[in-house]
Amino acid sequence: MSMIHPRGIQVRAFIVEDNPVQRKYLKTLLFEQNVRVVGEAATGEDAVRQIARLQPEVVFLDIALPESSGMEVGWKIDSNIHKVFVTGHHHHALKAFELGSLDYLLKPVSPERLEITLKRLRKIIKQTHQKLILNLKSSTIALDIQQILFIEKMPILKKVTFHTLDGECSISGTLNEYEARLKNLGFARTHNSFIVNVNKIKRLLPSGDKSYIIKLHHTAKEVPLSRKYAPMLKPLLY
Repeated sequence: MSMIHPRGIQVRAFIVEDNPVQRKYLKTLLFEQNVRVVGEAATGEDAVRQIARLQPEVVFLDIALPESSGMEVGWKIDSNIHKVFVTGHHHHALKAFELGSLDYLLKPVSPERLEITLKRLRKIIKQTHQKLILNLKSSTIALDIQQILFIEKMPILKKVTFHTLDGECSISGTLNEYEARLKNLGFARTHNSFIVNVNKIKRLLPSGDKSYIIKLHHTAKEVPLSRKYAPMLKPLLY
């Protein structure tokens, strides 16, 4: 659970910076702003691997890195993770925002400028961490919608199964009911039996007859995309 602090909810962050002095400086600034740094990396390859495992809420990315650039790292990580580029040069700003970055900070980063970025981030996190209330037979649970990977209809059992980052949860109901509740929250129908969290889509693999197989982040499970729903999903990915 998120902790409350005078500066706002605690945020989980990851730092990608090859200069150890700069990395330590940024880590200190973030600590003072109630940000928990869950990991650090000095190379792009190491960063991509760790970020996929740790799933921070935000990544602070230096652009000039050994082996690969911070931009390349930004393209490879989960689109649901916020990105803040930190660099000594102005001329990368346009590309950074084209990548969907939350902000672009120039070195040396000042505490005041960082606080502005974090206020914006916390506002977004507060808005997106919405809960889906599920009433089970013996209890009621609240699912963080960003933890949901996809939802599957189980016609024989007359239930739907929520596949999440933490496991599975089945409940009586119809897929149409949850499609209506989630359609404006980043979810889309992909098949008569499936709804997917669009932010968790990694790529589409052609499967013949204008249909596809959806590969997702965080799971080896695949979701079908039928020719009926493909024209509606594709515009949401680009």
